[in-house]
Amino acid sequence: AFFFSSKSSNNFLIFFSCFNKLSILLSDIDKISLFSFILPRVNLSKEFVLAYREIYAQIYLEQTTLLPKVKEALELGSKIADLGIVTTKGGKFTPILLDYLGVKKFFKTLITLEDITNPKPSSEPIILALKRLNKTQENAYMIGDTILDIQAAISANITPLALTCGYGNENELKAYSMVFLNAYEAVNYIARLN
Repeated sequence: AFFFSSKSSNNFLIFFSCFNKLSILLSDIDKISLFSFILPRVNLSKEFVLAYREIYAQIYLEQTTLLPKVKEALELGSKIADLGIVTTKGGKFTPILLDYLGVKKFFKTLITLEDITNPKPSSEPIILALKRLNKTQENAYMIGDTILDIQAAISANITPLALTCGYGNENELKAYSMVFLNAYEAVNYIARLN
């Protein structure tokens, strides 16, 4: 999820997701025999995570793209706010991916899983991002595509805005937040409030 904080004293902060989700098919994991994991292994989850990370490192750049209208959302958002990212992804790959996608220049701070003890839905990553930007929760927004993004925003006392272009269930998101089709619509909504 990404966030913006206003360049003016109005302190806008906006978070939103902008990547197409990278998925690895079982056929991509040719070094793993699924059946060797099933019964005899105690460390199944650890081994699978290590194998996933190994494959991810090989393919994440070529298989990750921006969602529609994200570049436009970042361009508009950067005119009205300081932008940042709060993600449950690790810090090793995220800066490289942002640079590869040509959007790193838009962001003033990046909070990854390694920066915090309690990830979303905790407010901790949002509070840390605000602190790094020297901002308060006033006029802060989180634009996210999962219920965890929305819960983190509510927990941090900032306004959540949900997107239907990701993992979240639209009806579940609507119960807690306004919902938009894409990031540009959400940022445009905030820009009209300014």
